[in-house]
Amino acid sequence: MTEYDIFRACFPMLNLSEKLFEELSEIKSCTRFNTKGGFALAKDNALTLLAVHPDYRKQGAGSALLKMCENKIAEKGYEKAGLDGFLCGAVEGSCGFFEKSGYTLGNEYCEMKLPLSDYRDPLPDVSAKFGFYKNIEDIRSAAGMVDDDWVQFFDGDGEYFCGFDRAGRLISFCILDDNECCLISEENIRTGSVGCVGTIPAARGNGVGLKMVSLALEELKRRGCGQCFIHQTHLEGWYGKLGAQTVLKFRTAEKNIGAHTL
Repeated sequence: MTEYDIFRACFPMLNLSEKLFEELSEIKSCTRFNTKGGFALAKDNALTLLAVHPDYRKQGAGSALLKMCENKIAEKGYEKAGLDGFLCGAVEGSCGFFEKSGYTLGNEYCEMKLPLSDYRDPLPDVSAKFGFYKNIEDIRSAAGMVDDDWVQFFDGDGEYFCGFDRAGRLISFCILDDNECCLISEENIRTGSVGCVGTIPAARGNGVGLKMVSLALEELKRRGCGQCFIHQTHLEGWYGKLGAQTVLKFRTAEKNIGAHTL
């Protein structure tokens, strides 16, 4: 049983090819640990993936793999281990396991997808105009009003689809990608994405942000994308208004491992 076989058995909702699995998991550059029916990947201070085939669960394989990863992380001098990388956290259904293993669980996020083959903007018009924008300073300033951590992602290399008020001022923004390699990628289906979606506080409550996303989805469809990926969002219901479906839910997790794991 290969690592890919185990991965597919653990995550049947994901249709990644073996090539994409290897690429996204960075399996060749991670430290790999194996037990009968299971494997784990670690990189720097992160446990990036732990998977045990359903037929081999409740036999101690998961705990053994977790301990191997934590020991390796401690050997490298790190005092904390986190779940990060391929799945960004503890997937729904595994949270109890990690919590019992000493991990502190944080915020819950979703990985979502939205089919685009039949997508049509379902929303009424709003008092705003929309289009692509290249003034990075304006966009970075607006992003800073929403989330300081997002500013770094607006580096001028992407495409930015934005909303503007009647005076032409930037009030809403997102990053658009029409060729995304991600968890929901499938053979022969082009995947797009919208990310870092935000509306400045003064312009919220008028439907501008959701309308902007809906028009961005139409643009992705026009470019030949069959689906859209929405990464690490807590706005499950908000995107659900446009037809987005949750693929995975997970919670961030971190543990102080110190020297006691050695």
